Amino acid sequence: MASPRVVLSTGLALAGALLLTSCTRESRVLARAGDETITVGDFLEAAAGRQVDFMVPPDSARARLLEELISQKLLLLEARRLNNDIDTVTKRFVLNTRRDEGLRALAATFGSGDVRVSESEIRRAWEWRKTESRVFLVFTSDERMATQAHDELRRGAAFPAIADRFNIPGTLPPGGDLGFIDALRLPNPLDDAARTITIGEVFGPVSIETEGYALMVVVERRPVNVPPLEELHDELRQVLLQRKQRAVSIRRVQDLIAGYRVRISPDATSRLFERFNRPEGSPGPGFETTAGDDSTVLATYETNGRAGVYTMKDALQDLEEQGEAPAWSMSAQIDRWLRAQTMRRMALIEVERRHLTEDPAVARRIERRIDAYLVESVTDPLVGSLTASDEEMKELYRRLTANAAPGTAPAYEDLGPAELNQLNDMAIAQRRREMLGRFENELRLKFPVTVDRAALARVPWPPSLSNLGRG
Repeated sequence: MASPRVVLSTGLALAGALLLTSCTRESRVLARAGDETITVGDFLEAAAGRQVDFMVPPDSARARLLEELISQKLLLLEARRLNNDIDTVTKRFVLNTRRDEGLRALAATFGSGDVRVSESEIRRAWEWRKTESRVFLVFTSDERMATQAHDELRRGAAFPAIADRFNIPGTLPPGGDLGFIDALRLPNPLDDAARTITIGEVFGPVSIETEGYALMVVVERRPVNVPPLEELHDELRQVLLQRKQRAVSIRRVQDLIAGYRVRISPDATSRLFERFNRPEGSPGPGFETTAGDDSTVLATYETNGRAGVYTMKDALQDLEEQGEAPAWSMSAQIDRWLRAQTMRRMALIEVERRHLTEDPAVARRIERRIDAYLVESVTDPLVGSLTASDEEMKELYRRLTANAAPGTAPAYEDLGPAELNQLNDMAIAQRRREMLGRFENELRLKFPVTVDRAALARVPWPPSLSNLGRG
């Protein structure tokens, strides 16, 4: 009998050989277009994202997909040739793509973790659903405003009137009246309080996740009939699971804020308000950068033991790059926008600290988005504004109905608007394919294409997860 040491050694060697074989198979080149390559791994990855037409023979299906990939590479090569001197717009797209995918990867880490829901939690939630509470809510992005609202309520002000004064415009119904709400509809701690506080008691102000601050009052509770637990079981489990996952995400975001010691300057909102709300006849700088903008501090933070600042200049740059702005006449919206931008700045620093954009999967997503953008920069001027003439639509309709039984297809002149629109789209798509086909034929003269047909024939078809070899 072989010793355990020999068996283990043999097993490790076999595993290494299998891994090496898989990596070699994945990296084998199926085609070349200029200096670009298409590997078995690239092919299988593209194949995994599409439906398989089992009516098409495997050889034809493989060849069709490879031709699509070659066409993409040719267009990409031409795009890169034309974009040797990358313009400002392209540079900004590349930068924003890296940022977007980095933030997406960071958000995925916030929501990760082993979250479970027990049967007792599901039953308890079902019991909670048997009671509804009529809720009134005040919600503001500023803690000071929430405290001010609370002080006025203590002095006897009516809750609906306070809600109309302090609520962020457009976020809640008039008077803050949410009506009757059952369990698990509100974020915590509001959801727990809606079931437990005394009728008429003002609850808050409390922080609501990372969104703002709330005050709440319950004016009435009533019993309701609910379906049996068996009918609501899966729904309640999913709701509880989502709430737990969100709670984990929120805690991690709050930890991020605390770790960077983010502080919004007390006068930051008013500075932005004044900049974009000048008296008539007194024009201000608006979006134009001025000499003092880089020293006007809107928020502070700490990173790697060093102090950092978010300035007016940073805010103007974010406004330009993102193309979205708050309603400058509403301080609450300005405050929310400022907090969101500051958090975004912290998150981008965290992305860089963790090197998240260097993860292979993230890097591939970035590369694909940039490649798609570059390809569009070549194809859009060529086919982006195509139209179909009436004669082209008539000819297409004649071909489509050529084999129809006599009397079964209406005359072209009798087609309705919907049919004509569909025909127009088909004619444009046909012209687009023809023009791109001719263009790609020209590109093949610039960038030679070679295909390893024997290697292509050995690629498993139809593709499956087991073929991908990506773990």
